[in-house]
Amino acid sequence: MRIPLSAKPLLGKAIGMGSALDFSNYREYLLAVSRQLSNKRGGHSVSQWARSLGYRSPQTLGMVLTGRRLPSPELLSRIVRQQKLSPTESQYLQTLVSLEKAHRRGADVSGHLEELRRFRKLETPLYLEAEAFSYVADWYHLVIRQLVGVPGFREDSAWIRQRLRGKVTTVQIRKALATMLRLGVLTRDASGRLTRTKSQLTTVSDVPMQASREHHRQMLGHAASALEHPVEEREFGAMTFQMRRQDLPKAKQLIRSFREQISRDCESAKGESVFQFGVFLFSHTQGSGERS
Repeated sequence: MRIPLSAKPLLGKAIGMGSALDFSNYREYLLAVSRQLSNKRGGHSVSQWARSLGYRSPQTLGMVLTGRRLPSPELLSRIVRQQKLSPTESQYLQTLVSLEKAHRRGADVSGHLEELRRFRKLETPLYLEAEAFSYVADWYHLVIRQLVGVPGFREDSAWIRQRLRGKVTTVQIRKALATMLRLGVLTRDASGRLTRTKSQLTTVSDVPMQASREHHRQMLGHAASALEHPVEEREFGAMTFQMRRQDLPKAKQLIRSFREQISRDCESAKGESVFQFGVFLFSHTQGSGERS
């Protein structure tokens, strides 16, 4: 399964793109503006941008750009005026900020997501926007989704927790199931049984999204822990070699092609365990014989 992200590249007005609506995360938009100002003015700093917005100190703007603080309505309003955004673009960015605020509080975000879909005129919930993916970015969401298809799956948070080696709480599991049902990643069949949706979720290659980065950080942490698994249950490999930088796109394409081949040849609806593959392979789940 691929990581679900936006179905279109994230460009934006600040780098020659047409609209702030082309962004799926308010911070990515602000970072793009910052980069554009730096390129246009020969190294324009965050301090200079802050002063141009009417702030004496760059601290607030810097914390917003690094994700440590949400932009205040006043800061957002100043940026909207400076960038000459339309009322629709302004409302869209405000909604993105409200969405992130609700997420940090652990509140229901379905209303915000629906509003964003109206802005972006999305026709299907299966192509998840970056903000929607941020609620399934924690590693266990994707693992639980795959576990739903394992023979003998039980919609029981204690059973799921045991299969995931006790690395998540029952509260996290219940919340994850509810989130994925709301987003359309999971559904229920005629008998009410939990099931995965059939559509394949895809990602845009090389999109520098915060949610994607966090997902990979978490998976790399689990990969490090998996080094302690029995060697017959994992596969790790690495190589150090010399390569021309111009061949990097070719190397990336070879890796992506191999990833697709692994998915085609090894993914099975009859699989009893959930694995993670990068340039490593390890099991997220332990055996199915334990009692819940």
